[in-house]
Amino acid sequence: VQMGKQVVDGLREVFHTKPLHRLITERQADIEQALKQDLNRNTYNTSLFELISIENDIKLAESDMADWAAPRPVKKNLNSALDDVYIKPEPLGVVLIIGTWNYPWAMILQPLVGAIAAGLILLDKILLSLCCWHE
Repeated sequence: VQMGKQVVDGLREVFHTKPLHRLITERQADIEQALKQDLNRNTYNTSLFELISIENDIKLAESDMADWAAPRPVKKNLNSALDDVYIKPEPLGVVLIIGTWNYPWAMILQPLVGAIAAGLILLDKILLSLCCWHE
């Protein structure tokens, strides 16, 4: 069990939102072209409704993560008067992301940003092939 925890903690250090942001910025033209071919969507709509909103979520998660993850003090009672009492947010659970055909990038990657930023590990064949795509 301890070995599994070390592996999970190591993976959390590797998977952050920066590679996702890099994927979107470096491949923006490819994404726009693919959505033009698949959905006949113009590049303005793709940029406005999919890519910019994902980038904004990534920036928000990166700037506010310390506040989101910070321990929050809790009201003390007689039994805990001499203790440090707080709630510490920790990533637990499993995330299932189901995308849609009409906004495939936004509906998959926006929830993924929150899951990655929280430290959850999500493996998906489609997302792995996108994030690990090499020329």
